[in-house]
Amino acid sequence: MSPRDKPRRGHVTGADNVIYANFGRTTRVTETPRPGDARKKTASVSPVARRLGEGVAELAEEGRRKRGRAYADNGNVLSVVVDRDRITGTVAGSQNDPFTVTVGLAYRSAEDLQEAIRVLAVDPRGIDAVRRGSIPDGVLDVLLCADAGELRFHCTCPDPTPVCKHSVAVARVASEKFDAGPHLLYALRGVDPVSVQRSMSGAVAERGETAAVSSEEFWGGGQLPPLPDPAVAPLIDDTDPEKLADALFAASYTRIEARAGVADITELYHHLTRGTRSST
Repeated sequence: MSPRDKPRRGHVTGADNVIYANFGRTTRVTETPRPGDARKKTASVSPVARRLGEGVAELAEEGRRKRGRAYADNGNVLSVVVDRDRITGTVAGSQNDPFTVTVGLAYRSAEDLQEAIRVLAVDPRGIDAVRRGSIPDGVLDVLLCADAGELRFHCTCPDPTPVCKHSVAVARVASEKFDAGPHLLYALRGVDPVSVQRSMSGAVAERGETAAVSSEEFWGGGQLPPLPDPAVAPLIDDTDPEKLADALFAASYTRIEARAGVADITELYHHLTRGTRSST
């Protein structure tokens, strides 16, 4: 290359110009993301997160699931709000304005919700289970969804598929929110956590009172029957004189002395018990 052909320092060449025809050309990005751009990954283990993840896995195809997880892990999800009967999120995508994702839930009547709360209240371990995020399957069917068919995804992006990558990303971040705060499941159905706690505490107190009454009845017992009034019978009459004579013969010289001892013991017994029998 001649000196004339070499680009001067600070001179803009054709390669540096913006050419609209180049838009759409595939270019490999080699820039390393800055620290803090990517969102810290957390494992979802709660039943709520697992149920939501299973619904997404059933409705979204594999490629969009993979790209949606990458969006979530790279911090593209700008916000996630849990509201009554829906989860709403915004995702930064390929356009200037973020896309809005809505995850709608199937309708539940007030009777359905009350029954779910009742199931939690009657379980002695219900309070601790809810605090740990361990929701029974039957309650989860009511408060979240019974199957993937009860989840309705909608996104403002142009992707016509039922579940796009932005929806997958929002569901992933929402799952982590449910892991961190199991009480959000109540907000998802407009249920007041305080009333749920009160109902569960009342059921526990009622079970405690029932147990206390049962324990008192067990240890205190009921009305005892009257004691029997048997006839008085001399104990000496129920003894065997021959065996008593044999026992005395070991300490006597003759059998006659042993039998005399039996007679003396019988007389002494009647003398000692005569006063007792007369008093009864």
